[in-house]
Amino acid sequence: GPSPVTVETTAEVGVGSQAYGRATVDVSVVRRARSTMLVARGWAGFGTSTLPPHRSFAVGGRGTLIGERFRAWGGRRAAFARLEWQVPVPFLSLPLGSFGSTGPELVVAPYVGAAWAGGEYAELAWQNTDGIRTVLGVGFEWLHRLVRVEFGYSVEDSRLRASADLSRY
Repeated sequence: GPSPVTVETTAEVGVGSQAYGRATVDVSVVRRARSTMLVARGWAGFGTSTLPPHRSFAVGGRGTLIGERFRAWGGRRAAFARLEWQVPVPFLSLPLGSFGSTGPELVVAPYVGAAWAGGEYAELAWQNTDGIRTVLGVGFEWLHRLVRVEFGYSVEDSRLRASADLSRY
């Protein structure tokens, strides 16, 4: 299976009329405990003052903070972290003919996520977070973990939002 700890770093340099630098680090930790999994993921990114807007960082909504508006926050610097507990529970298995079935379980995954962004651009819609933005949520994975639906609650805005996606598994 996959490594329980992965670290990926990237560095990017732009040359020419608008020279810039950009660096990121992405860390994932997966720990199994019986039939459940604890998944921690985080990343941080930094760009120089000459970083072009199209290479900036954005957080909010799908992929980061469900419960916040999509790409509401961002700039030349950002950081994101999420801790999730994935618990498989028995669920109705529906037959799908010669394709098999929907599977005998549903994965329930409560989580907490947080992000920060700074170094905003006047010409972009996203802005500094002015502190850490936090969401509380729960994800549900079905069809052998192919379909994921998430509900997230923004602690700062008191808003509930949802997302549906096909998984990479």
